[in-house]
Amino acid sequence: MKKILFLTILILTFSLSAAYAAAPVIFYSDLESGPKTGGQDNKGAFVTIWGRNFGSSRGTSYISVGGGQADNYPIWTDTKITFQLGANANSGNITVTTSEGGSNGVPFTVRNGSIYFVKTTGNDANNGSWNTPWRTIIQAKNSLAAGDIAYIGHGVSQTSEEIYRACLDLGSSGTASNPKALVAYPGATVNVGSDSVERGIHNYISGGGSASYWVISQLNIRAAHTGIHTGYGFRIVGNDITTPNGNIASAAVECGYGGLRLLGNEFHNCGASSCTKLYHVIYCNNHTGSTNSDIEIAWNIIRDSTANRGIQIYSDGSGSADISDVRIHNNVIHDVKGNGININVHSAGVFKVYNNIIFKAGEGPAFSDGTGEYAGVYIDGNSATIYMYNNTIYDCGYSGVSLSQTGLLKIGSYYSGTCYFRNNILYSTGASYEPYFASGSRYPVSGQNRNLFYGNGGAPSFDTAAVTSEPKFMNLAGADFHLQSTSPAKDAGYDTSSIAPRDYDGVIRPQGSACDIGAYEYGSGDTPPPPPNTAPVLNSIGNKSVDENVTLTFSISATDADGDTLTYSANNLPSGASFNTSTRTFTWTPSYTQAGTYNNVTFSVNDGRGGTDSENITIIVNNVNRAPVLSAIGNKNVAENSTLSFTVSATDADGDTLTYLASNLPAGATFNTSTRVFSWTPDFGQAGTYSAVHFQVSDGNASDSEDITITVTNANIAPVLNPIGNKSMAENSDLSFTVSATDAD
Repeated sequence: MKKILFLTILILTFSLSAAYAAAPVIFYSDLESGPKTGGQDNKGAFVTIWGRNFGSSRGTSYISVGGGQADNYPIWTDTKITFQLGANANSGNITVTTSEGGSNGVPFTVRNGSIYFVKTTGNDANNGSWNTPWRTIIQAKNSLAAGDIAYIGHGVSQTSEEIYRACLDLGSSGTASNPKALVAYPGATVNVGSDSVERGIHNYISGGGSASYWVISQLNIRAAHTGIHTGYGFRIVGNDITTPNGNIASAAVECGYGGLRLLGNEFHNCGASSCTKLYHVIYCNNHTGSTNSDIEIAWNIIRDSTANRGIQIYSDGSGSADISDVRIHNNVIHDVKGNGININVHSAGVFKVYNNIIFKAGEGPAFSDGTGEYAGVYIDGNSATIYMYNNTIYDCGYSGVSLSQTGLLKIGSYYSGTCYFRNNILYSTGASYEPYFASGSRYPVSGQNRNLFYGNGGAPSFDTAAVTSEPKFMNLAGADFHLQSTSPAKDAGYDTSSIAPRDYDGVIRPQGSACDIGAYEYGSGDTPPPPPNTAPVLNSIGNKSVDENVTLTFSISATDADGDTLTYSANNLPSGASFNTSTRTFTWTPSYTQAGTYNNVTFSVNDGRGGTDSENITIIVNNVNRAPVLSAIGNKNVAENSTLSFTVSATDADGDTLTYLASNLPAGATFNTSTRVFSWTPDFGQAGTYSAVHFQVSDGNASDSEDITITVTNANIAPVLNPIGNKSMAENSDLSFTVSATDAD
């Protein structure tokens, strides 16, 4: 019961703090890309963001995506908003604007992709649209192409084994720019997995390999042992994950690949009552044979679990399989049996551990299958550079092991890297098994590190500027680790803003003369809100018209009453068009095949403080007729009484219907306009030259023609002997007659 009370008060204090008047802050989103059309009402993808100071209801507040306002807000709370992208969304930052000002931005890319739905009223023979949805999650995940999103409706579940000892095997991959996504429909309860099936969601691809680039968001995930096996580029956001029977060498989430985002999930009741020490809540290892990198584990709650480590980052370095570039921040870890966070790799990379709240970790009891460490944070076995900034660690350790195995923090003897340990609060209850550092620990880099140590003697010698007074938390019994106004941690810290620029609540560091010590910066909501921002005004652009193969160019401009620096963007440009954000100039020379109407070409301006304006214009490209081209005919020669025949042809780039004609034909010549055949057999007597014989082709608007000369050569006609006939004469008489002939020539 006490464990549940801790969590309840922690959430309550977060909500109360968030209720103060302050500008909104966005922590993270489930999707980072998606289509702005298709789906429900053709308004595009639903996107959820988490943060604080959004306001308990929307009112006049709004979301902008790349400068264009979003559409449809099915969920709006002080810490969570779900919206649809809508037609005005552009690639750029998601921002929230309330009466208190504009938020920071998180990136989003508007892209192509299909949107599908699964409902309890659906049928897997359907096409998955909003009106004709699928029935099962299996059908959805099997049907998705790269870039597609499936929204799972309320009451849909997948709790029986599909294949590979998993209730759901993803079985295929998205891409870096086009991930696949399974997301609960706004407000829906969706269950995947079962306490009696080993795996909830698996990443195996039949024939070998692991699925990569998936988004899994806002599902209730259950499993006997492993809730999710992740692949490369997985984004696991806002899920509820529990594995109450976990008792193998695995974890509630097993992460063997890089490019990972574990954001805003709640892990609870992970591990059997007496599970193996090899079972953890989050376990990042390496299945690739090369270094895994770019791993972020943030804004998660890990609680009430008998698994060993809350967050386990481990690699033995075999086969060059290592882990580097890991960010662990803004997590709450409490009531776990082993270490809250464990980093034990063979990397020389960079690890950043900040803004974590860890209490009642390493509680024990000892594991039956071997000894272990019982600390808030345990570091060993690597040469990495580790930045541990602004963490709050309280009441961690176990009395049943030696003092070399327990404490708020342990840095093992195999660690040979550089650990910068600054602005952390280490609060011990005073028990002997809760030393600040486990016995025999290495120490971090010496200097004015400005940590606060309280409850178990003086500060360790490595920190020459340590604070040793009671930190004055707002409500220690209720696990509210915000600072009171009189806390000695206030304005007493090192400048850690380069690594941890905001605190656990998203408040910018520092709020006073220096950064505070611990996960919270005093003044969450006590700072007056920034002056109201006046949105920029985009000067009217208007619709445009241009002919094919003619250049259209224009510049856009805007005014801003606050004198803010403005940035310009354009979206949904026609193919071949460009927009120069520096000169604010649009340029396009449409080709001869691009005649048509181009709607919703969007131009936007952003003042960087949440103020935006945009205009959608229509560009009409007028069809420009291109004249047909008559194929060369050339002059012709023919002899008298011989036939001259040839076919006329032409081409038309526009594919228009062509008509042919001929004129000034010699007497007796013909031209068939259907077959395009000229034919003539000149008579004897037509020898000569026939100029300007005209042939023409037309597409109805433009024409082409050619005049040719036909030369008829003289053909010789044989003379014709006039009939002589037989003759008769007497002997000794003279026969005389005259022979004659004619010649046509």
